[in-house]
Amino acid sequence: MRVQADALFLGAGYQHKFGDGWFTELSAEGGLAYLRANGMRDIGTDLQQPYPTARRINFAYGAGASLGYQLSDNLALVAAGNWDHLARVHTGWNPDIGKGPEAFRFAQQLGVIPASSPLPFPFAQVRAKSLTATAFTLGLRYQF
Repeated sequence: MRVQADALFLGAGYQHKFGDGWFTELSAEGGLAYLRANGMRDIGTDLQQPYPTARRINFAYGAGASLGYQLSDNLALVAAGNWDHLARVHTGWNPDIGKGPEAFRFAQQLGVIPASSPLPFPFAQVRAKSLTATAFTLGLRYQF
């Protein structure tokens, strides 16, 4: 499964300054995530099939923390970590392996699959119940 995500968050944070230029920040955020997911199944076989792209918009939320050192009045060195929960995601549907129910019944007649096995769904997709994104950054921050 391959997922591409774009999100827009609105957040609030708190900064605590220690002595000698050190500070820490905590933040919380909420917003919307636009997810696009697709993929491939049975890679490298004659049955290789793509899962079409599915699109969805989810409510998303996250939190972050950073530790920094104020180098000058306007410039700081910051190490930060951020975690975002983007909710569930799934691909589009594609035909089941072997062309669906007809191939399944044929395999039952050949004895490859027990005759008592229930008929499978004619389509399949890949789902993930919980998609999260984590980022760690180290950088300089310039304040106007």
